[in-house]
Parts: sequence; structure tokens; C-alpha cells
Amino acid sequence: MKPSLNNALRPFLKETILGPTFKLIEAALELSLPFFLAQIIDRGIGENDNPFIIRTGLIMLAVIFAGLLNAAICQYFASVAAQGFGDRVRRDIMKHVQSTSLMNQSKIGAESLIVRMTSDVNQLQLGVSMLIRLGSRIPFVIIGSVAATLFIDRTLALILFGGAVIFALIMTVVIRNAFPLFDWVQDKLDHVGVIIKESVSGVRVIRSFGQKPHQRAKVLEAVDQHEKAVKRVAKWSSVMSPVTQWVMNLSICALLYTGALRIDAGRLTDGELVAVFNYVLQILSALVVVANLVVIFTRAAVAKKRVEEIYALTMDEAPVDAPADSDAALTGLQIVTSTDSIEEQLSYAEEALVFEKVCFSYGATQCGDKETMTLSDIDFRIEKGQVLGIVGTTGSGKSTILALAAGLYRPSSGTIRVFGRDFARLPVDRIRDQISVVPQSPKLFAGTVADNLRFGNSKADNDLLKGAAKTAQAWEFIKSLPSRLDAHVDTNGRNFSGGQKQRLAIARAIAKNAPILALDDAASALDRLTESALYDALFEDVKLRSKTLVLVSSRIMAAAKADRIVVLHDGVQVGFGTHEELFDRCTPYREMAESQHVERQVR
Repeated sequence: MKPSLNNALRPFLKETILGPTFKLIEAALELSLPFFLAQIIDRGIGENDNPFIIRTGLIMLAVIFAGLLNAAICQYFASVAAQGFGDRVRRDIMKHVQSTSLMNQSKIGAESLIVRMTSDVNQLQLGVSMLIRLGSRIPFVIIGSVAATLFIDRTLALILFGGAVIFALIMTVVIRNAFPLFDWVQDKLDHVGVIIKESVSGVRVIRSFGQKPHQRAKVLEAVDQHEKAVKRVAKWSSVMSPVTQWVMNLSICALLYTGALRIDAGRLTDGELVAVFNYVLQILSALVVVANLVVIFTRAAVAKKRVEEIYALTMDEAPVDAPADSDAALTGLQIVTSTDSIEEQLSYAEEALVFEKVCFSYGATQCGDKETMTLSDIDFRIEKGQVLGIVGTTGSGKSTILALAAGLYRPSSGTIRVFGRDFARLPVDRIRDQISVVPQSPKLFAGTVADNLRFGNSKADNDLLKGAAKTAQAWEFIKSLPSRLDAHVDTNGRNFSGGQKQRLAIARAIAKNAPILALDDAASALDRLTESALYDALFEDVKLRSKTLVLVSSRIMAAAKADRIVVLHDGVQVGFGTHEELFDRCTPYREMAESQHVERQVR
């Protein structure tokens, strides 16, 4: 089911109905108080009837306690609904974002997503809470007060009605001008988040290049822009309260003057005028609340728009159904019955990964001009138990191939198959189950070493983790830690060096036990001796367990021993073969090898 704010609120339908119901009961009880007060003045005080005054006073006290009880119940329902709604919205956002492609996520940005999941959802929670607590009460109090005044005296009711119309017109003007500004404020807040994250994450670079004054100026400029936006919104928001007081005080003056004249004319009693005055005060209090609600609901409306922009991000494409026999004929699978599971069908194919005429561009949907494409006409295949090397100059598209293989992006055109199955016919989670990727910049999470190594395989036991760490050349430093696998890991692995983080990330990928292991220049922080030992261990592991290894590297030596090597240049595949074959007939590859002092014969 596609996430939506309505779906998030639906489980709390009972609270959203019962809360306003109890609030209406409380409002009705409150509206009855001026009637009792008028009777006390006109009958109790006017006729000097003390017992009547006491009885009526006790009734008023009971009405007040009953109203307090109903208000407390409404507050409980409002809290349950608002907090539950906010929790579901955050869960839905996180789940939806995790299901969208990186390309779609980049349309909003990580910093803006954080602001929307925190600040904007808080605004929505507040909006839901206020809607339940006051959304029905305020109109009921205003309409009820005007109706009660109309019942007492039509002339005074017309004065109240005129004041309410003037207030409504002013409120409309404020809303029309303030609404776009709240969106502007949130955009400025997003920008502040981007600049602050950049400043914090890049603090070492900023200090090493002596750019603290420059970066401080950027932060201050972003904060100043946000401050100006907030002040501009505040100017319009601040208009509501004094305007409310001004309109209602004018109404009170007109009511008192008109009421005094009608008392002199014998058309109104003292108690009725006091009752009307109490209704005016109730309307005044309600309009002050309305002034605040206008700001709250306006900000909630902007937050709703920003959250729905996240929901509007398209999810990863669903698999396309196709007959099993046609797929088998297309890919050379062994005979597969229609009842075989996806995992069983995947296990039959010998070809682990196939790219056929694949083109890709960030933002493009079809293969067009090669100059605008990130990748053009990528065509290779690698079988089970083999090692594929991908080499090329910086920016040639090596990492993009791995991103496509991992299902993080969809190709603009062409076909990608994993173990004989077309990506278009596989759910994204099945694709990602088949490949374990180690990115260029390893990401570790707060917890323990074991927690991080089990990130892709929660059922992995300590023996499997230890074996993965040994293959990744990480066990030597892990066993020197005080708690070994239970040693603490800070956020982003701050308590480990770059090389240690890379080896832990490789061990995590191995522990996932996926059929394909892909390393995206994942040994760049290792010394040559450790790197050589790592690749030797990985090659041996591939042969023993019939796994498939994909190595992306700028170092020719790292890929030279691979069974097949893909050579990229400016997003175009310029070579495919073994190291010796490419050294003989692929000029870009030979030039790269010679520049790195790699000979034709590799030991």
C-alpha cells in the first residue's frame, strides 16, 4: 500500500472522533454558564433569593467539573492520536525512502529528508493534536455564543456577527500572505542543514586549508537568510493577535453602549447584558486561539506538502512477470518448472552476471547521445567461480556499473541479468540478496564489531564472522581489541583507522554470504602487502566456494589476476578479456599498466 497521511491517521479514527466529541460536550457545558449567571443576577440578586443563588452556584460548579473531565479525556485522545500518527508517518517515510532509488532520493537530499522527518512531522503532529482539541470546539463556541446572544437580543447579536466577519476577512488576508512564506522558511532551514553538515563532516579539510573564516561566513549567511525568512513570517503572524484584540474590543464597546441604551429602554435586563458580555469574552478567547491556530495549521499545511513530496518519489520498479520457459530460453538456463522459486531458478544458471548493451545516464530514461551518457554500450558476462576486474581512469563509470549491478539504479537501456534472470523480472530485494557490495567509503554503524559484521546476515555465528574477518585481513587487529568481536564501534567508525574500516566493511560483505561479492576500490587505504594478502585470500575463497568476485580498482595489479577484465574510458567499454589479451591489443589498458609499472606477465 502506498504511504499517505490519511493511511497513517486511519488507525486512530476512534481517537479523532471521540476526542472532538468530548470537547464539544465541554464547550456546550461552558456555553451554559452565562445563562446560570444571568439567572443569579436577575432572580437571585434582584429578588434577594440566597438559596437560589447557592443552588445555582453549585450547579455551575458541577458544570465546570464536568467540563474539566471532558477536556481531560479529549486531551488524552489527542495525545494518543498525534503521537501515534507522527510515529507512523516517520516509519512510512523511512520505509518509503529505503524503497526508492538513489536517483529519486537525490531529488530531495539527505539533509532535507532529515528536516522533513523531524521538524515537518512535528508540525503535522501538532496540527493533528490541535485539530482534535480545538478544531471542533472553536467553531462551536463562536457559533454557539452568537446563537445564544441572538436568543437574548438580536441587536447585540448583529454587532457580534459584524465583528466576526471583519475578523474573518483580516484572517483571510494574513493566511494568503503567510502561507507561501512558511514554505520559504522550511527551504531556508533545509539549506542551513546542508551547510552545517558540510561544515561538521569536513572540519578536518576546513582546518587544514585554513578556511575556518570562509566556512564560518557561509554558515552565518545561511543562518541569516533563515532568520530573515522567519522574521518576515513573524511580521504577518504577529498581526493576528493585536487585530483580534482590536476587533473584539471595538465590539465590546459597541455592545456595552448599545446594551446600556436597551436596558434604559427596558428591552434588556442587567443579567442578560452580563451573559452577553460573557459570550463576548468566550468569543474573544476563541479568536485569540484562532490566531494561533492559523499559524499552526498554515505551518502544518506546508509540512504536509513537503512530506507528500517524499511519498511522491517513485519506488524501485516492480518486477515484470514473464513465462519461465521464455526466460530460460533467453538465458540458457537449465529446465526450470513454473513452481520453482526465484532462488532455485537463480541457482541453476552458470552465468553469474551479464550486461548486454547497457546504457545509463543520471536522469535519462533512454540511451541517447553518448556524450550525455554516464555509461554507453557496456557488454560483458562473468560465470560462477570467476573473478571480474573493472578498471579505468577516474570518472570512467566503474562505480556506476556496481551501482547498476546492485540494483541501486535501473539502466536507461539494455539488459542486466544475474544468474540468468533479467533484473526487470526480479524484485529489488532479490537482486540485492545476490550481491554484496563494499563501497569506496566504508560506512560503520554505532554498536559492536559483531553488530556491524552481521549487518547483512543477522544469523551469522561467531565462527562465520571470524572466518570472514580472517579473509578480509581484519582478524589480526580485531583480536587485539579488548572485547574482540564485542568491541565498541563509534558512529561512522570514528575509533578505527581508514584501513581498519575498509577491512571491517569487506568482512561484513563476506559474512553476508551472497553469491556475488563486489569491491569498489575497497582496498585503497591498505598498504601493498595487506592488499596483496587480501586479494590472495579473496581469490582462494572464490575458487573454494564457487562464488563470483567483482573487483573495481584504479590499480591494474589488483585486477590483473582476474579471469576477465572490463576496461572503461569516459563511460565507454574499450576492452574486455584477460590481462595478457588486453595488454596486447587494448592501448588504454596497456598505457595504464605501463604507467603503474605492471608487466604483461603477472606473477
